[in-house]
Amino acid sequence: MHSVETSLKSISRSYYQSHVKPLISPLLENVERVNMSTIYAATAIGAALVLLMFYPSRSGKKPRSKGTKKKKQRQHQNEDKKNLSLEDQINAVHEKYVSDYKTGLANLLEAFDGKSEQHDYQRKYYNEMLLKLLIELDGVDLVGLEGERKKILKEKRKQAIKEIQGDLKKLDAIS
Repeated sequence: MHSVETSLKSISRSYYQSHVKPLISPLLENVERVNMSTIYAATAIGAALVLLMFYPSRSGKKPRSKGTKKKKQRQHQNEDKKNLSLEDQINAVHEKYVSDYKTGLANLLEAFDGKSEQHDYQRKYYNEMLLKLLIELDGVDLVGLEGERKKILKEKRKQAIKEIQGDLKKLDAIS
């Protein structure tokens, strides 16, 4: 093992002497003549060029901001909900349920085929959307109300929840 290492060292020395040293020698002689401030300046310029290659300019592009557009949309929707009366909030959720989901859901329940990927996807979609509607109804705050108005609104919300939950149970039954 020792003889192999010795022979490798002698081969690498001879390769260095015959091939590498003649290439490096002229460069090393020139370096001795140049002052160190020039070397530092050249190194800094080289580093700056490398950085520019890896981090291209974003001129003409707006800086990215994560989620600000969606955040503004959510704030706008929340403000719209706050501006609606409690009755209107409940009615809006129920109307969305009736207009956007009820017919398609009835069609899916009628023609559902458990082997169809599309039907399975639709079942999951309607399940998710109905759950979102239930969450919206939960967000209708009736805590500050009293008397007859509170009873009426609670009953209205309760009916909407029962209707949506009924369809959710039907969806669960076909899975």
